[in-house]
Amino acid sequence: MRWLGAVGLHPVSKLVFQGNEVMLRDTTDLIPISAPASDMGQGEEVKADNSCNTALSGAVIEECSASAVIGMPHMAFGGLSENWLLRAIGENHWNASARCFGLKHPDFRDQSSRRLYASFVAVRLRELSLSEVREFDDLKVTYRLSRVADAQLASKQELRCNGRSVGSAEMLSSFMTRKIEGCNRTVERGKIVRTGNEATEMASVKSELRENFRLMRADSWTSHLGFFRDNRKALERFRVRPCPNNDFNGARFLYFANFQSLVDRAEWEWFGQCSPLYSTVSRDLFYHGNINLGENVTVYMQGFRHSDQELAHWCEVIRDEDGARLANIFTKKKPLGGLNGS
Repeated sequence: MRWLGAVGLHPVSKLVFQGNEVMLRDTTDLIPISAPASDMGQGEEVKADNSCNTALSGAVIEECSASAVIGMPHMAFGGLSENWLLRAIGENHWNASARCFGLKHPDFRDQSSRRLYASFVAVRLRELSLSEVREFDDLKVTYRLSRVADAQLASKQELRCNGRSVGSAEMLSSFMTRKIEGCNRTVERGKIVRTGNEATEMASVKSELRENFRLMRADSWTSHLGFFRDNRKALERFRVRPCPNNDFNGARFLYFANFQSLVDRAEWEWFGQCSPLYSTVSRDLFYHGNINLGENVTVYMQGFRHSDQELAHWCEVIRDEDGARLANIFTKKKPLGGLNGS
C-alpha cells in the first residue's frame, strides 16, 4: 500500500507557524492513495482531498484534508503494528520539517549540495493502547512541530482511534550527513541551506527529551524509567546481521523504526516461548550511531523487570565490529489478555 507522504500521516485542517511552534489545529488522517484494490486488503474505496496552501511567510497556514481506515498492512498479531506506527509518525515529522523550511519534500541540502537527513536521535512513545486498534477503525493524529535547537526539531503527536486516545509520541531529529559518501560510520551534523521561505520566527523551546538524549549520548545519565546506569549488566544477548531488504531504508541507513524491531525480535527469542504475549505501553529510543551493510549488531538486555502486570527492559544495541553503542532502548509492556503465541 502506498501512503500519501510515503507511509505517513498527512495534515488535515490548518498548519500554523506561530512564534516557536508549527501546530495543527485539528486532526490528520491516514491516507492510502494510488493503490489497487488487491493491495488494500478489502478493496476499500478511499477518497482524499489534498488542497494545500504552502506560501510560507511569518504566520504560515497549510490546509489539507483526507480520510482512511486501518487495514491489515498496518496491523500486527495483537493490534496496531508499533513498527508501522513509528514509520508513519516519522513521515509526519519529516514532512512537517520540510514545510518548516519552505520545501515541498524533505529533500534537505547543505551549502555543498550534499543531502541532509532529518535523522531521529530520540523517540518517545507513551500510554499506547495498540491492542484496542482494530481493522476498519479510524486512526487520527494531531501534532505540532517545535524548534529546540539550531539544527534540531521536535514533534509531539497525539493518537486517537474512533474518538478515544490510544497514545502519544514525541520525536527529536537533527540534520545529519555523511562525511565520507557511503560510510554510515562517518555521519556528522550538517547545516541546512536556507531557502528564504522558512519560518524564520521560530524560536527555540526547551525539550526534556533533548536533555535525556544528551545524557544518554554522553553515557552520563543516572536513572531512566526505573533503570540505573550503574546497574548495567548483560543479562541476555541477541546477535543479528540486519538485512538490506528489510532493515535498511532507501538512504542506506539501518532504519530508525527497525531498532524497535531488533529489540522485539530479541525479546521474543528470550521470552516468547515461556510467557504470554505483550503489547508495548511505552518505549524510549535514543540513537547514537548506525552501521554499514554487512555489519553485525548485538542487542544486550542490561536491565529487566517482570510482574503479572508488566514486562520492562533496558536494551543497548551494539555494533559488533568495534563495540560502538548504537542505541539505548527502554521498553514497558503489558500482557495481551486472551492472546498467546500458540
